[in-house]
Amino acid sequence: MKLAAVIPARAGSKRIKNKNDRTIGDYTLVEWAIAAAKSIEHDCSTFIITDSDKTRSISNKYDVSVLERPESLSTDNASTESLIKHFINNSDFTDIVLLQPTSPFRSIVEINRALKTYQEMNLLSLAAVCKPWQAPKDLIVRGTDGKFLQKLVSEKALETLDYFFDTGSLYISSSQRLLSGKLFIDNDTHLFECGDFGNIDIDTNFQLEIAKSLFHANFKG
Repeated sequence: MKLAAVIPARAGSKRIKNKNDRTIGDYTLVEWAIAAAKSIEHDCSTFIITDSDKTRSISNKYDVSVLERPESLSTDNASTESLIKHFINNSDFTDIVLLQPTSPFRSIVEINRALKTYQEMNLLSLAAVCKPWQAPKDLIVRGTDGKFLQKLVSEKALETLDYFFDTGSLYISSSQRLLSGKLFIDNDTHLFECGDFGNIDIDTNFQLEIAKSLFHANFKG
């Protein structure tokens, strides 16, 4: 297995300006992801793919490869899979670990346990998941008339389901599988259950403030 840890870091962000360069503690979200990549207990090359000058400057301080993110793959509509397929087509790595900067509290121990599981089970796809903080039975949807509210999932139906939250913190996949058109999480993906801190996925300023509070309460010092 020839493994690459890939950290995509797009400059544009709809909800948080320069999101990947925001800090928690003394480090940017990209630096948190680099630290996670460096913790992988397997021969692994780390790549930052970015269109941000600031991210590029920060990443160059570390022993990682910094690649230019093509403009066509830096739009709001460009999928992560399309970016990784571009990377795979220009490299010879057989397997990819995707570490998105928006999940700073992913567990180093769990990353290596997940990779061990991926290898020992001869998997082609693995995704980190965890139990959701809020029960799906409490989700409601608004009707097309703008007034009608309906339970999205019944409590009775949940009794027969094993449900999880896709944390976005860790994905592992074979290169060939992704080139075939599969998504990082699909119906053949092995779900690897992680702890509650993996639930932190920063996409809004409110989530960033929650992450900062958790850092000071649980990680500082």
